[in-house]
This record gives sequence, structure tokens and C-alpha cells, in this order.
Amino acid sequence: MSTVTQEAKTTSSKETSPVTSETKTMSMLAHLGAIFFGFIPPLVIMLVTKDEIVKKQSKSSLNWQISLIIYSLLLVVVATVLFFVFTILGIALGAGGEALGVLGGLLLGLGWLFLWLVIMAFSIGSLVITIIATVKASQDPENVWKYPFCINLVK
Repeated sequence: MSTVTQEAKTTSSKETSPVTSETKTMSMLAHLGAIFFGFIPPLVIMLVTKDEIVKKQSKSSLNWQISLIIYSLLLVVVATVLFFVFTILGIALGAGGEALGVLGGLLLGLGWLFLWLVIMAFSIGSLVITIIATVKASQDPENVWKYPFCINLVK
């Protein structure tokens, strides 16, 4: 009789907790792999897995990676435009005499410094956010953490 009771407890605990260690690991890898290999790990995991929890986690990570690509491209466009603006200003001010040439060089240098700081902040921020998502996925894979500023293209 105790065997029947023990089997009932085991069955009920499996029904209430569908999250296995494999689900946790794959959910975590969908986010962690993206740090090193970009959108490829979440895409492969999403296409290969049959586990719905892992699919949700990998879609979330894939959307974040796609968003990062889009934001990076926008940053390159802005950086290119600003580079040309500061270069033209530097040349124009440099043609006006020695004092204006120094100002033009200073503007060019400050422009590059600003762009470098923005790119570094973007890179560090995206890394920290991905690490947070990895930790959240390992703690509770059933609840998908929402990446900030994420464009949901993969549904």
C-alpha cells in the first residue's frame, strides 16, 4: 500500500513540475551561446528542440540577437554620418587658419571619443543584459525574461 502512495506522489510531482534539468540547460544555452556565437545557437536550438519552454527561451534570445544586429547597423550608419560631419567641420575650420584648425581637430577627436564611448556602452550593456537573461532562464525557464528594447520579429 505504501508503494501505491509513493507512486502517486511521484506522478503528481512530475505533473506539477515539467521543467527537467535538460530544459533548464537548453534554455540557458540558448542565451549563453548567443554571447559567443550570436544568433546561431538560439536559432539552432529553436529549430531542433521539441520542448515548448526551450522554444520560447530560444525565440526570446533570437529576437534579442536580431535586435542587436539592427541596432548595430543603425549605430554604424550614425557613426559614419557623424564621422563625415566632424571631418568636414575639421577641414572647413582648418582652412580658416591655425586656431580654427586646432578647433576642427578637437571636434574630430571629441566626435571619435563620443562614438567610441557609445559603442562600448552598447557592447557592455548588451553583454550584461544577455547574462541576466541567462541567469533568469536557469532559475525559472518557464517564465521568459523580456529583453529591454527587444524587437519581437520571431513569434
